[in-house]
Amino acid sequence: MAAFPRDSQYWASVNGNEMALAIQKEFRVEVPVMLVDFWNSNGAGYFGHREMFFFGAEASGLPRDSLFVWNCKPFWRKIYPPPDKGGPLFFGETCFGEQLGFRWEDQRCVFIIFVVDDFSSFVIAENPSTLFCDVLSDRFALTDPHRLGGVQNLRGELPPGMHYAPTLSPLMGGGQSPDGFTIETPEVHFVTAVAAWEAVKK
Repeated sequence: MAAFPRDSQYWASVNGNEMALAIQKEFRVEVPVMLVDFWNSNGAGYFGHREMFFFGAEASGLPRDSLFVWNCKPFWRKIYPPPDKGGPLFFGETCFGEQLGFRWEDQRCVFIIFVVDDFSSFVIAENPSTLFCDVLSDRFALTDPHRLGGVQNLRGELPPGMHYAPTLSPLMGGGQSPDGFTIETPEVHFVTAVAAWEAVKK
């Protein structure tokens, strides 16, 4: 994680083995070994000047929801099937609320990014090694540096527990220029984005 130094204030150690067992019990999916190793080595919280957040356990004391609370939010059931039915389990996010998760395809674990603002989803790694050794070694593999820099210049450093969110959904004509973003709570960001998606579908 040299590309994403951990935050000195909003960071917590994680027992990855305990997290994996709790995830298997709660969501009935196996956790990739390299993700367990990631938690053991890097913990959870903010990384890279709050550009990335990795979810932790219930008692981590971080400013975002735990992995368990976040993945049980009601809006997820409108978007994806549960993890044991082939849907993703999200373990990280960018400062724009883009979700980093894994899902199982038969016996193969793939990693995706879900962009709630336009409801797009992309496979970013077809195995754990590619994600942790290649993708996460590049600071801007998941975030456009020009958009990020512009939003940071206008809105300042991301407050803990928040997202940079569009003032108008791209699904409804909103743009991606820096002045089109505000700071919002993750819950409001996602509920608003899902409402826009449902309106467009109708």
